[in-house]
Amino acid sequence: MIKYKGTGIKILNHLFASHGQDQEAKFLAILTPEEKEGYENIMATSWVPIDLAARLFAKAAEVLFPGDCEGLMKIGREQALNNLTGIYKILIRITTLNFVLSQTALLWKTYFDQGKAQGLGEAEKKKAILRVTGIPDMPKASRQVVAGYVVGVLELINIKNTKVRHMESNPQCWEWEITW
Repeated sequence: MIKYKGTGIKILNHLFASHGQDQEAKFLAILTPEEKEGYENIMATSWVPIDLAARLFAKAAEVLFPGDCEGLMKIGREQALNNLTGIYKILIRITTLNFVLSQTALLWKTYFDQGKAQGLGEAEKKKAILRVTGIPDMPKASRQVVAGYVVGVLELINIKNTKVRHMESNPQCWEWEITW
């Protein structure tokens, strides 16, 4: 089973703090006992089953962004903005798209214990592809969070008007097409 790093889930604490504690109470109220225990005990350094992470993200998106079909993407974007602006703040300011693409595999392994990621593309063409193999059972909610994370990373390196389209036809090779 795919495992996901707890640091990606900890963003929910930040989001609930910014949206008000009543939102977190609503979120906790809709969790199963297993989900609630997992959420309350996750540490940033923990590895958790991807299915649990996907369910937590999906329920958080329902509460934080009700009726918004891009709620999961918004959570992923916030992950990138939150996780890559701390100690990486200076580096991210001088980073190029080509550098980000070259570091995709390393960044992927920060959050996922399986799968091989590859970033392809060139800034001049205003098009890139994130390709991930080796995790055919990755939940759809997690794939949507990844799309939002991509948007956040590109926003941090000053690429604007980003569109991410997840191509879902081949679970052996998930692809996200990025244009701007």
